[in-house]
Amino acid sequence: MRSARLSQRAKFSVLAFDLANKDLRHNVVELHGLLVNILLALVAFHATAALWHGLVKKDSVLRRMLQK
Repeated sequence: MRSARLSQRAKFSVLAFDLANKDLRHNVVELHGLLVNILLALVAFHATAALWHGLVKKDSVLRRMLQK
């Protein structure tokens, strides 16, 4: 079995759950949505802070981040 060989080489395992369990599926979907929203909020906060440094404070933080 190919999947068995892949899982033997992997150093981690993926949590499997029964998709027929509607309560568990609902909780997983809700948690996923919450984590996506938190990640999007962090990205927006980071972008806003970078723009604030570049446009309001006019310090060199944004310039240093954009240098190659």
